[in-house]
Amino acid sequence: VAIAASVVAPVLGGMLLSQPSYHHGIGEPNPPHAYTSIVYDDPTGTGWLVTAWANDDEMQVVALGDYQVPQGKILRAWLKPETGDPIPLGEWPHKKGGYTMELGKATVQRMTPPAKLMVSMEDAGATQQAHAAPAGKVLWSAPILRRTG
Repeated sequence: VAIAASVVAPVLGGMLLSQPSYHHGIGEPNPPHAYTSIVYDDPTGTGWLVTAWANDDEMQVVALGDYQVPQGKILRAWLKPETGDPIPLGEWPHKKGGYTMELGKATVQRMTPPAKLMVSMEDAGATQQAHAAPAGKVLWSAPILRRTG
């Protein structure tokens, strides 16, 4: 029995590790749709890949490089839906890496195209709730695409 178990354990472990992950429905027959965007700064070559799943309450942001932010400033993300005022999403990452931004399902559902993702440079002391629109300069605006399947 011990010999059989020592042969079966590595085989089952290999099968488990070789299976695809099903994060947010990828690989399922009818996965939920996702909203995606690419924010790109041409002068520096810095970019961000953005994904939000329709049935989720967060947005994943992958910063592909570092972006220099002046002392006393922050980057802030905004959702500009087709109609209505911009919605503040929170502080935008400026250091290379993967980040999760909590949004709320109602906000994610407003990402339907032709919505846009905007990133502004704001004073670090200003609160996002104090503004119904970016108070600083909008550095980037990128379309949000709906991806299915």
